[in-house]
Amino acid sequence: MKKKVLYIAIWAVSLIILMLAAIFGADTEEEDDWILALMIFAIPCGIMILDMFHFAYYDRYYTPGKFEFTNFLIVFGVTFLAECIVVIAGFGLKNPQYKLFYTFAPGGALAAAVLNLFQTIPYRLISKEKKK
Repeated sequence: MKKKVLYIAIWAVSLIILMLAAIFGADTEEEDDWILALMIFAIPCGIMILDMFHFAYYDRYYTPGKFEFTNFLIVFGVTFLAECIVVIAGFGLKNPQYKLFYTFAPGGALAAAVLNLFQTIPYRLISKEKKK
C-alpha cells in the first residue's frame, strides 16, 4: 500500500510541476494564446492527475490490460470533452474556432491518453502484492 501511495504522489507532484512550469513559461503575448496554453499543457496534465483516483479501482478489473484500456478511454474522452469546453468558453459561441475541435482537441486528448499509459502500465508492477 505504501508503494502505491508513493508512486501516485510522485506522479502527481511531477505533473503539477510540469503543468505550472509550462503555463508560466508559455508565450502568451497575444490575447488568445492562453487558450492554447491551457489546451496543450494544463488540461492534459490536470486530467492525468484526476485520473489517479481511478487507480483505486485497479483490483476490481480482471486483467491489467482491461484496466489500462479502460483508463486510456477515460482519459481520452474526458480530455477531449474538456478541451472542447475550453474552446467554446474561450472563443465564445458566436466565434468558435472550429479547427481546434478537430486538431488540438483530439490531438491533446490522444497525447494525454498515450502519456497516461506511461503512468498506468508501471502501476501494475507496483500494485502486485506478494501473497503469503
